Amino acid sequence: MRLFAVLICLGCFVAAFFQLEHFLPLLPQKIAIRFDMDGAPNGWMGKDTFALYYFFLLGVMLGVFGIFAAIVHKLPARFINIPHRHYWLAEPQRKVTLEYLRELYLWTAAFAGIFIVGMMDMVLRINQTPAPQLDNRFLYTACSAFAFCIFCGIALVYWRFRKPPEKA
Repeated sequence: MRLFAVLICLGCFVAAFFQLEHFLPLLPQKIAIRFDMDGAPNGWMGKDTFALYYFFLLGVMLGVFGIFAAIVHKLPARFINIPHRHYWLAEPQRKVTLEYLRELYLWTAAFAGIFIVGMMDMVLRINQTPAPQLDNRFLYTACSAFAFCIFCGIALVYWRFRKPPEKA
């Protein structure tokens, strides 16, 4: 499962490359990147700067979670915030706990990457129209889906690291 999450993260960079390869020649020099609550554009950026920003944002988001996944086993217990950490980070559960957290970080990166690629796709498509206008329904649906994934991840952590069994 961990490999699948890593492949999704790499796939996000590939998707971003192909999105930009396809859309950038079709866009005006200045594109709308920020919108007000009614969906009207209120922030603009050059398309070359946008391409750099897109890869930077994707790299930072995936990089932060990737770094956490890579170093979680080296962190002292006081830096790992899970319920009942003194039990779950003690031997013999420590190795399994840290593997679970590593995979959780990778899946969080994958979902964040999918979200970013989806949001940027929306921005690129909006800017193909003569008068860019954000469709809030898509935005709210995508944000709700991402928030739901984050909520499920938090719920899984609380379920996985629930109160340890009482000693007999």
